[in-house]
Amino acid sequence: MRIHSKLGGWLVFALVLFAGTVFAQPSGERFLGEGEAAGSPAAGSRMTQKKDGYFQPMKFILPQGAIAAIASEDGFVENRSMPDLFALRPGETYRFKIFNIPFHEGAELFPSVEVLNRTFPPEGKALDFPVQLLLTQEDLEYALDGQFVTRVVFLERIQDALPADSSVSDEGLSIEVPTGLSPVAVAETRGTVMAIIRVGSRLPDEGPNAQSPFYFGLPPFVLPSRDPAAAGQ
Repeated sequence: MRIHSKLGGWLVFALVLFAGTVFAQPSGERFLGEGEAAGSPAAGSRMTQKKDGYFQPMKFILPQGAIAAIASEDGFVENRSMPDLFALRPGETYRFKIFNIPFHEGAELFPSVEVLNRTFPPEGKALDFPVQLLLTQEDLEYALDGQFVTRVVFLERIQDALPADSSVSDEGLSIEVPTGLSPVAVAETRGTVMAIIRVGSRLPDEGPNAQSPFYFGLPPFVLPSRDPAAAGQ
């Protein structure tokens, strides 16, 4: 559904299990967003995160057939046990590869994911409630066309939550932010920012390595399996 906002832009809502995303309209910026280099908010978050060794489960929600892989010392790695599900450490920034994109044979995109916060699921249930990292076909099309897309994933405050049935769609609650507004600032007015996804048309000059700024030092991660202990429980 589309609801016209009082700010003069359009807010586009879909439904989600527990979190939402704020989507910045393509602005022509290719690599950076929010006036900061990718990784800056995560670096600040790392200063305040409790060092408990927790790895937050996060799952990419992609168009059917598309696949996400995470940068590692061994190259880009898929989670073949639980596809598109990764456990990431709060306060770090990760580089991913999205490939097998529908209608774009051979095309690849390399989004960054900044992890700013964690959830506190029931004991042993972390894999049942991953933070959803939504990238729609439209997002991928924009990026392949040379535009820059930012999605800010947030956990809604109960008092501000929209009256919506989360079982209706897998694509989550999305608020489309008009050009000129910061999606991070908008998300912060609605809840706790969990992650920032940035994707443009930039291609890496080389494969994953810890020395390249493109890969943010290759921070540690976990590929969750059917065993909840693998996700930091």
